[in-house]
Amino acid sequence: MPIRRDLWRVVVFVLFAAALFLPAIRIDRHHSAVGLVCIELGWWTVPWYANLLLVLGLISLGIGWNGVALTLGVFAVFVALTTFIYVRVDELQAGFYVWLASLVAFTIACARRCVRT
Repeated sequence: MPIRRDLWRVVVFVLFAAALFLPAIRIDRHHSAVGLVCIELGWWTVPWYANLLLVLGLISLGIGWNGVALTLGVFAVFVALTTFIYVRVDELQAGFYVWLASLVAFTIACARRCVRT
């Protein structure tokens, strides 16, 4: 019998890694900050803490606390959405949306694990 693997975790990692190297926010007319810069300098804003919730969710998922991981994933998405308090929509670029998609994919992965168990 073949081993069935859940690819949602792979999707989460690929999306998050891609978001690190894509332009995430426009600084001025000719310059943008990539995700790595946002990770490095964004710790003083609320949306940055969605990354911390993601890490805690990954740890929870790894040790089998699927419900806790799902809760952290949902909170991470809502914390990430506070970005709209700090910047205008037209300043956000592809990296932000890919990062947000990675958080949503993580939440979906957790929900799928909760349903299966």
